[in-house]
Amino acid sequence: MIKIYKNYDEIDFNSSEVFLHFTGNIFGIGCSAFDESAINRILELKHRDANKGFIVLFASLEQAMNHQLPQLSNSKIKALLEEFCTGNLTAILKTDDNRFKNVWLNNKIGIRIPTSKILRDFINKTGNPIVSTSINVSGNPFCTDLNVLHTEFADWFDWGLYDEDEPADKPQPSTVIDFVEGDSIELKCLREGSIPFDLISSKFG
Repeated sequence: MIKIYKNYDEIDFNSSEVFLHFTGNIFGIGCSAFDESAINRILELKHRDANKGFIVLFASLEQAMNHQLPQLSNSKIKALLEEFCTGNLTAILKTDDNRFKNVWLNNKIGIRIPTSKILRDFINKTGNPIVSTSINVSGNPFCTDLNVLHTEFADWFDWGLYDEDEPADKPQPSTVIDFVEGDSIELKCLREGSIPFDLISSKFG
């Protein structure tokens, strides 16, 4: 069984650790976004292509703005993300922060602010954004059953962080958007998830 913490203050976090977490919508496997050994461990467990990039979770949009994401200085992009953060929206953004080199794709990362408060508090406490990805071998359906997670996937994790009292809707993927810059900035939908792209687009103008 996986050792589960409900209080982030109880965790003596080592950046090389890989852990189970709940984003507020789905269970995931994660680690520090800056620890190459932990990231490689997740790649090996999932049999995942290292060239796919990763989603990175931040405690807040303000925290993300401290990590060299220049597009967040654009008032239109920032306003859109403020509208849907915290939530199940992933935005692909350029980064100049070389610490993300193990998780970026073409110098871009997907950022999200999870709805789970306990997870946001943990990220804020450690000061480290975390990698988050589905619990599955690449190409297989992702696992959302806690009983299965605690048996078939138990050896994937050093520990877990979630509160059984947190509400969980039917798991749905996040909506993933990208910003295409030219004469103007255009919004592109890479994957439509729980947030309709039409709604996001209407807010972008």
